[in-house]
Amino acid sequence: MNLYRLTKEPSYLDSAVKYARVVMDCQQIKRRTDWSIPLHGFFYESRKKKRILAYFHKSDEQMMIEGLSMLLTDAPSNPDASLWKASCQAYADYLHDIANVMKPYGILPSAVYELNNADFSGIYHEGERVGMPSMEEYNAEVKNGIHLGGDFYLRRYPVAYQFRGFYDVLMAKAKAALILSDLLKDKSLKDIGTRQLEYIVGYNPFAMSTIYGDGYDYPPLYGGYAGDVVGAVPVGIETFENDDEPYMPMQVNATYKEIWTRTTGDVIWMLSKLFEN
Repeated sequence: MNLYRLTKEPSYLDSAVKYARVVMDCQQIKRRTDWSIPLHGFFYESRKKKRILAYFHKSDEQMMIEGLSMLLTDAPSNPDASLWKASCQAYADYLHDIANVMKPYGILPSAVYELNNADFSGIYHEGERVGMPSMEEYNAEVKNGIHLGGDFYLRRYPVAYQFRGFYDVLMAKAKAALILSDLLKDKSLKDIGTRQLEYIVGYNPFAMSTIYGDGYDYPPLYGGYAGDVVGAVPVGIETFENDDEPYMPMQVNATYKEIWTRTTGDVIWMLSKLFEN
C-alpha cells in the first residue's frame, strides 16, 4: 500500500488486496464464547490457526490493521471492502475487550497463550550459557496469566525468554488503536492508545517517567556508547522470572533499561499522531 501511494501503480493495489485476504484468513472473527472473556479479532501465526500470534520483544502487530486501514481509505469501493471493515472492527473489539483488564492503569495485555503450544526455533538467542527456553518454562509463565478456559490464558505481559522489556509490544497495540480511532471515528480507541503512552511517561505502578529527561523520577538508562540521552526511551518495564506483573530493577542494565531506537521511534510516532490535528 505504501508503494501504491507513492506510485499509483494499480498492480501494487492488486497485490495488497490479495495479501489482505491472507491476513484476514489468519484472524479470529467469531467470538470465543467458551472463554471467560469472549474475545475475537486477534490474529494467528498462519491461516492454519495452530498458534495465536504473540510478540515478546520486537512487535509489528499494528501492521495488519495499518494495511487494511490503508486499503479501506484508498479503495473503498473494492468488493472486499466490507471484509476489510469487518476485520478492522473485530480487532477494535479486541482492544476494547482487553483494555480494562489491568485496572487502574488501562494497559493492554500482551496476548492469549495456549499451554504446550510454543515454537522456540525462530527465537534469536545470545550465549550458550544462558540456555534455550523450555516448554516447562513457557507453561509456567502462561499459567500466571488470566485463565480464559481450557488451556488458554491471557497474559498481561508477554511470555518472555532472554530479552525482557515490553514497550515495543505495548506500543504496537497503541498504534493500532490510534489508526482504528481515525478509521472508525471511535474516540475511545484514541483514549486507549493514549493511555499506553501515559504508562511510559509516568502513569505506572512506579510513578516514574521512563523517558530520560522528561517528567519526574526518570532513572538513568543503559547506553553503552551514548550514555544518557535526553528523550531516549528504554526497552521498557519487564517482569520478574515467570511472574505476570510489572517489575523494574534498580540496576542500570540491558535489556529493560537499555536505550532502544525502536521504542524511542514508537513514542515519536505516537506523539506525531496525537498532535497531527
